[in-house]
Amino acid sequence: MRLLGDLDLAEESMHEAFAGALESWTLTGIPDKPRPWLIFNGTLQGHRRYARRARFDGAQRDLIADMGMPTM
Repeated sequence: MRLLGDLDLAEESMHEAFAGALESWTLTGIPDKPRPWLIFNGTLQGHRRYARRARFDGAQRDLIADMGMPTM
């Protein structure tokens, strides 16, 4: 939450990090320091999700403008 500034985004990102850990660690084994691994990957997932959301919002605004509809 502190690193991403959004509770929902942080929660979704950590879920993805835990899913990634389950997949990765099954193949490679648990790293010596799993907590930093989870925090780094969760934060990375959060930044990616935030960027996707920003691109979607921008595309949505562009579509509304192209259609000549008033923005909110």
